[in-house]
Amino acid sequence: MDSIFLYTTTILDIFSNEAQKKNNITSTVEQSSGEVKNIKKYSYQDSQEADSPLEKAAKIRVFDVSDIDWESAEEDIFLLLNWNDLKIGEYNTMEEIVYSLINMSSQMQAMEWLNRLFLKHIKDVLFLCSLFHTLSHMEYEEVVPQGPTMAMAALNHEDDRVIGYAIKAFSNWNSKSTLTLMKAVVPRIPWAEKEWNRVVKYIEMYGDEEYGLFNEDDKPYERVDTRTA
Repeated sequence: MDSIFLYTTTILDIFSNEAQKKNNITSTVEQSSGEVKNIKKYSYQDSQEADSPLEKAAKIRVFDVSDIDWESAEEDIFLLLNWNDLKIGEYNTMEEIVYSLINMSSQMQAMEWLNRLFLKHIKDVLFLCSLFHTLSHMEYEEVVPQGPTMAMAALNHEDDRVIGYAIKAFSNWNSKSTLTLMKAVVPRIPWAEKEWNRVVKYIEMYGDEEYGLFNEDDKPYERVDTRTA
């Protein structure tokens, strides 16, 4: 019988003193053998539920980077990988872990770590699809330069599912900043090339402008969430 993993989080230790106030989100995995394993603890400033990993991550306390157990975080991700976790328009567990690491370290360090995992696990189809699913739900400015670099490298992967998720990442980022890259590299597989060109045309017409062109107060539009996967 396959092992059944149940990922749960419990909010602990709420202190009234703001200086000491924290909640430990303790993840556990329940296996079919009955053994329970502690995964990684992510600490939040308060117990208020957030709607997304980004909102949750905003509440995370910043720790010394040397305290981050990157190896355990990698184990957590692979322990929880599940095709059923990749649902259209929904966040997954990997996203919460990634956002937590970004806030406990920095965007650059977390993205470099993901890039190393990408190279290390280039044959793992489920991981790669989960990775691009996660990155596609982040703002383009949050994943540059590693995110688009990984996605472009995956455009000619041996598995069509990986290619599809890599293309969808660019589609969801919907940023005109990607157009130079997208026009320079084209997938070799006919169906992927057709979808790639469709995404390019859509971004040309409706993509978000490069933020560097406008001051924040002068932007003539509201940023629209175009994430679909």
